[in-house]
Amino acid sequence: MLKKFRPVLLFLSIVVLPACPMVLAGGAAGGGYIWYDSEITRVHEKSLAEMTAAVKLTLKGLGLPMVDMSREGNEMKIKSEFKDGKGIKVKLERIDNQMTLIGIRVGVARNKERARYFMEEVEKHL
Repeated sequence: MLKKFRPVLLFLSIVVLPACPMVLAGGAAGGGYIWYDSEITRVHEKSLAEMTAAVKLTLKGLGLPMVDMSREGNEMKIKSEFKDGKGIKVKLERIDNQMTLIGIRVGVARNKERARYFMEEVEKHL
């Protein structure tokens, strides 16, 4: 009887089971933020222009100055600082026409809470 299920078991062990961790990791990443290399990141289904506009509106809404803005290919970098002098670096990277990766770093010591706060403020403008 077990011989009948060998092809199915072989298929499950080779194709389906190894993919499970990737699906779980992708699902977890899609629903929240990722803190990696002192930067909070998230992918949004918005264009680079829409994400840039949301960051600018966030800076304006928080009363923060835009210290620098530069574009190089598919990447936009925006620098600002909080009123206490802690720097904010926002990196936007176009993945395709309607997907953009946003990365936010705050301060030299990389303040996770303030980066998350800034990300939440940006998302209010999307």
